[in-house]
Formats: sequence, structure tokens, C-alpha cells
Amino acid sequence: MRIMFVFTPNLVGLSISLTSMGWCNHVALLVGDDKVYSMELEGLREFSLEEYSANNFYAFGPVLNMDESKAVTYLNSKSTVKYDWKRTILWPFQNLFDGDNEIAKWNCVEMVYYTLLDQQIKLWDGDNISPSSLYNITYNGEK
Repeated sequence: MRIMFVFTPNLVGLSISLTSMGWCNHVALLVGDDKVYSMELEGLREFSLEEYSANNFYAFGPVLNMDESKAVTYLNSKSTVKYDWKRTILWPFQNLFDGDNEIAKWNCVEMVYYTLLDQQIKLWDGDNISPSSLYNITYNGEK
């Protein structure tokens, strides 16, 4: 499993890139060689890598030491989770971690955070961060 650091060339994506001062404005999870889970405006979606690549530019993060089948089960159990506009728009001012991974809405970073947390993997302290900050944590160990 890998985190995908994504540049999505649309209005929402460009505004996130501008406010976070980084190239990536979205994150998704690659499971295996071809299954992408992404928190989209209409909710949590699953794509083939080929389908996802048609509209996005991305870089792969390092391989995560995770049980992929457990991650897929977890993500599939969250198929009704909706997109969290508030935390996306106000990301610099919100705290992501509320001690409850059963929330009804996620943004893309929350999807990654809670999927990793389900397997006791904690890359950051739960602060609401941007995709670019997650990229910096993954590669540089800092926000």
C-alpha cells in the first residue's frame, strides 16, 4: 500500500495548492498494483489506477507496511462517508483528531489518517494538515 500524492487540476485543487504552498493538493491510497481509494467530492470512491490516472498527476509515496486486505475491508466499510468541505476549506484552523475514527465526513488527508490509524500506524499527531504537509512528513519527517 502506498500514499499517492496528487495534483488535481481543478478549481478546488488549485485553491488548495495555493493556500498550502505546495504542488500536491490531494492524497489517495494505492492498494496493490491497481486499486485506488480516493476521497472525492461525492464521497469515498474506488478506481482502477488507469481510470484514476486519466485526470490526475501523482507521485507515489514509499511502500507502507500494512495489511492490505484489512485496509480494503476498512475502506469498504466506510463507503457511505461523505466529503468534509468544512475541514478542507478551513484546514489551517481546524484540529483533525477528535479521538473518534467513526466520523461521518472525511477529507482526503483524514481518509489516509484513519486508514493508517486502524492498523496502529501514526505518521503524524492528528493535526489537520494539507496534502503538501503530509508529503513533507513522509519524505522529510517534518510538516
